Amino acid sequence: MSPFLELIKPLNVFSAYAIPAALWGIPLLWRYINRQPLTRRQMMHAAWTIVATGCWILFGNIAFDAYRQGTITQPTAIVSAVVVTAFVIGSMHLFDRRYPEQDNS
Repeated sequence: MSPFLELIKPLNVFSAYAIPAALWGIPLLWRYINRQPLTRRQMMHAAWTIVATGCWILFGNIAFDAYRQGTITQPTAIVSAVVVTAFVIGSMHLFDRRYPEQDNS
């Protein structure tokens, strides 16, 4: 088995996606329970943010753990963290272009 695949543990995956799901899912659930309207953009934005942030946390932790175990060097860990951050920022920009804010006026 690959040494990088050994770094992916079920608890790490669960925690990487549970934190963003709680942060972005609970406010939407609260609005839904109180019968306030939810737009498609709000739902899609929350879902995409959960996925992107979960990947960011998971792959960032994997890069740090690989550096700690000596699998990769420090510059490689820093570059991988920067690349993952750039992907997340770029994906949010593309999401905003795909689902622009709708005017309620």
